[in-house]
Amino acid sequence: MCGGGGAGLRLMLKVWLLAFLCAVPLWLYIPASTPFWEALNNSAHAVLFFVMGLSVAVIFELPRPSQKSALIWLAFVFLLLTAGIAIEVVQSFIGRSATVSDVLLDALGIGAALCTYWAVYVRGYWRVLLCSVALVLLAIAFAGPAHALLKAAQLKQQLPIVCNFDTACPNLSGSDGGQLDVINLSVSNTSIHPEQHAIVWRGNKSSILRVGYRAGAFPGGGFDRVTVSWQGYNTLCTEVYWPYLTAGQLGVHIHDQDFSKTRQKFDRAYALEAGANQVCIALSEVAKFVDLAGVKTLMYYSIRPITAGEFYLDNIHLR
Repeated sequence: MCGGGGAGLRLMLKVWLLAFLCAVPLWLYIPASTPFWEALNNSAHAVLFFVMGLSVAVIFELPRPSQKSALIWLAFVFLLLTAGIAIEVVQSFIGRSATVSDVLLDALGIGAALCTYWAVYVRGYWRVLLCSVALVLLAIAFAGPAHALLKAAQLKQQLPIVCNFDTACPNLSGSDGGQLDVINLSVSNTSIHPEQHAIVWRGNKSSILRVGYRAGAFPGGGFDRVTVSWQGYNTLCTEVYWPYLTAGQLGVHIHDQDFSKTRQKFDRAYALEAGANQVCIALSEVAKFVDLAGVKTLMYYSIRPITAGEFYLDNIHLR
């Protein structure tokens, strides 16, 4: 009886430990104040499921890989993936995002755990191969943070040019129905790109951003989820082309990485004349609402248009 009771207690402890491991992703959260930390927070899924997978295999003393144990290992992968999906579902009800990419990261961690556990039971070439596969899977899981670091370095190097659209601009994004297209005014083949000569921007033969919008509240576009420091600069200037004979308005929205908590933002409207304009904003005004050390979003938008339209942007830069 004592032996049976001891076995039951050990099984109960194993189940409780498994439940604890499954609950860890729900309360463990790395503050995502920058794209790097946000990506690292996502990659942590792979680490957690790597640890969880190894723990399950060791605690429940799963057998070495063989044809006879194939069903056990299939069940192992299935149950852990199911746990990952369940965690995402629960997160959607507690204010956290639920994404397929997180489940894919879970799968990478599970695969790395499986390879690591199997490597214990083999020798020579197969051990090296399995360990190498585990490392590659974990490296893939951390590709996001590595890319975020590279992007941050590129953004820092390209300042004071925020974007001139002649090269790739980071995280271009439409907002409230805005549609973005980079067009080149120097292209002469209008049969392929008929929209590229719809405007006559004198003195500008470079690539520019067309911001198309529909009737709505504040449709437009710009740069989102890009965290970079504007400290040390005084002014943000943008060349704007307004393709209508009547005057218009351009809205500018800027917020930092803490916007989700503070709701502090810079929002101003600027008058536009027909044709080419230059809109310059004193960063001392922006700094009253935004931490210049961590600017995350810069948006340009039309203010409550009643019909569809468009405007054009170029040479967004700091002075």
